[in-house]
Amino acid sequence: MASIKRNVNVKIRVSALLAELRFKGDTDKRPGKEGAQSKSVTDLPPVDLPYDEYAQRISDAMKVIGQGWQLIAGAPPEAFMGGISVNQITGFVTFDGKIVSNNVSTSVNFEVDVLPTFATHSDVAANETPVQDADPVKVTATTDLHTFPGITFYVRIKATDGTKTVYSVSKSFEMPIFP
Repeated sequence: MASIKRNVNVKIRVSALLAELRFKGDTDKRPGKEGAQSKSVTDLPPVDLPYDEYAQRISDAMKVIGQGWQLIAGAPPEAFMGGISVNQITGFVTFDGKIVSNNVSTSVNFEVDVLPTFATHSDVAANETPVQDADPVKVTATTDLHTFPGITFYVRIKATDGTKTVYSVSKSFEMPIFP
């Protein structure tokens, strides 16, 4: 499934191009707009311009629209689990990994669970969420697990771009027993 990303400047640029066209249509009857000329697509003919010039301006407007709306081929994000480090003093655990968002806004969480199936997982939001870049982006998250000495945990990255959710390969680690 493809998704569409809109450039916010397109509306302004297209409006400016179309405003140069002087349509002869009904006048606007909305309060405060009395007498303004309508620029509805249904009001296109007749125009004050020769057909060739009119066609060229519409063509120019379509080029601007084409530049402003980017079709994204629907490539899902990619998630790669990196390292896990435990602070031996505080018991805080830091996870890292990489996300390839394919230039689509992607929310990122680390799922942490005591079960390898992630049936009862807790979400830890990545510090960098959401990400949106064509290149891989490093993501990190930190959580406090000091009250679980000797417990094995499983962690993986969950990346969601609005239409697709992907998971990294999971990793496991055992919380140390603190003195």
